[in-house]
Amino acid sequence: MTKQRAITGFIFILLISAMACGPRRSANEKRFPLKGKVVAVNKVERTATIAHQDIPGYMPGMTMPFKIKNDADLEMLKPGDEITATLVVDDLASWLEITAIVEG
Repeated sequence: MTKQRAITGFIFILLISAMACGPRRSANEKRFPLKGKVVAVNKVERTATIAHQDIPGYMPGMTMPFKIKNDADLEMLKPGDEITATLVVDDLASWLEITAIVEG
């Protein structure tokens, strides 16, 4: 095996490994941008109640609880904070992925 061929094979294996380590998504997963204000945080239930604006293509603005999967996001959120996030909805669950928090 030539040196160039060995290097090409190694790079190919690295690329395949990197793709395999990425987050897995459901084939039916839908993602929607969300903006709103935190009304309450329940760390036991891992939820934040958000008064959100309209979510285009999904629902009108309202106040409702959302699951928060990321531990760091859950710890940082507090009532009065303004957030931007991605609402992720699949066949069995929905949750928020926080993209920005502006302290209130």
